[in-house]
Amino acid sequence: MDIRIFALGFFFCVLLVQVSGEDGRTCYNCGYIQRNGGAPEPLPDHEIEYCPDLTNGQSPIKKCADPNDCCIVRREFKNVSNSETGKYQTDLVVVHGCQESTTEHYNVSCTEASEDINGNCQMFEMDNTVNQDETLFKAEICLCNKDRCNNKVPDDFSSTPSAPTTTPYNGPKTKCYDCGYMQINNDPPAHLPETDPAAFCGDFANPSDLEKECLGASDCCSVIKVFHAQYNDQTKVNDTVTVVRHGCFNDLGQSEHYGLSCADASGNINEDCKVFADDKLPVNHETDVFREEVCMCKQELCNNQVPTTTTSNPTTTAGAVAITAGHIISLLASAVLSLTFL
Repeated sequence: MDIRIFALGFFFCVLLVQVSGEDGRTCYNCGYIQRNGGAPEPLPDHEIEYCPDLTNGQSPIKKCADPNDCCIVRREFKNVSNSETGKYQTDLVVVHGCQESTTEHYNVSCTEASEDINGNCQMFEMDNTVNQDETLFKAEICLCNKDRCNNKVPDDFSSTPSAPTTTPYNGPKTKCYDCGYMQINNDPPAHLPETDPAAFCGDFANPSDLEKECLGASDCCSVIKVFHAQYNDQTKVNDTVTVVRHGCFNDLGQSEHYGLSCADASGNINEDCKVFADDKLPVNHETDVFREEVCMCKQELCNNQVPTTTTSNPTTTAGAVAITAGHIISLLASAVLSLTFL
C-alpha cells in the first residue's frame, strides 16, 4: 500500500513538472485609445492598463494561458459618432497582448509568427458595426513568438519586412463612378490637382474605366462640389476655383466634416443634396473654401451627373476674400443702420 501511494505521488510530481514546463509565453498586456487624432489616453472602463506605443520594463505583462500562444500588437480604426459635435471622428485603439484575444474576430495564427514584432503583420479591412454610433473599418495585427517581443508598435505598417496581407472582403459592395475635374472661373474643365489621382471626367460620367467598387453596407455614391476663392496676383481679383468629385462617399471624407451618412440617401443623385456655405461650413475647413455641395445616392453608378444646386456659378470677386450671400446681407444691414442715423 505504501509503495502504491509513493508511486502515485511520484507520478503527480512528474506531471506537475511537465505542465510547469509548458507555461505560456509572457507578453506585454496594455494599450491606449487615441480619439480623433488627439493624445493617447487610457482605454475606457480600464479594460487593460495604459501604455504607449513603446513599452518598458515597468509596463504590465501577462502569462498567456495557451503554451502555443504568441504575443501580438493590434491596432483598430473606428468611425465613431461624437455626441457633443454631432459629427463622426476616427478613433484608434492599440492593444499589446496575447494572440488569444484576437481569435474571436480575426483569422490569425501563431504558426507564422517570427521573433520580431515587425516580421508578421496582417491587415484587415471591414465594415463591422459595433453599435449604432461606432463602426470598425480597419485593423492591423502583428505577431511574434518570443517573451515580451510585443514591446512596440511598428512605426510604418507598410514598411514591415513581410508585406502585409489584406483579407478579401466579401461583404456588401456598391459600384460608383470615381473621377472629377477642376475649373477656374468659366474656363474649360481641367484635370484635378496632382494631389488627387482620380481620372478626369466632366459633369456627366459614363466610361466603364472610371468605375470603382465601394466596400461596406454603410457606403454609397456621392458627388461633391467645392468652391474656393483664390487671389490672382495678376488680375488682382479672386478666382473662383471649383473642384468636382464623383466617388464613394466614405472615400471623399464628408462624414468627418459634416456628420453626414448614407442612411438617408435615395436612389437619385438629385434628391439628396446638402449645401454648406458661410457659417454652415465646419470650423476646420480650408480657409479659401466658401461653399460646398454634397450629394448622395444608393443605386449602382447613380453618381453619373453633377446635380444643379445653384441657379448660377459663384461670381468672381475682387479682393482677397470671396463675397458671399452672408457678406451681402451684412452690407445691407449696415446700410440700413446708416440711413437710420442720418
